[in-house]
Amino acid sequence: AEVAARAGREVTLYARDAVLAENINSLRENNLYLPGAKLSPRLYATADAAAAVDAADMAIFVVPAQHTRAAMRL
Repeated sequence: AEVAARAGREVTLYARDAVLAENINSLRENNLYLPGAKLSPRLYATADAAAAVDAADMAIFVVPAQHTRAAMRL
């Protein structure tokens, strides 16, 4: 997501945790998984999966292998 945002794309990131999504948007940082790594202002996070892909030209599904099963239950 960050690579696409740095390349000039508007990026919406789906986060299963609403508090995490809010923190990403307000702090410009994923303080849970990537503390200290500043995120692009072109990256917006939401906990609403439908909203994340609603107006998207493309959707990229990326999840750590150990969480794939749970993520596919959306």
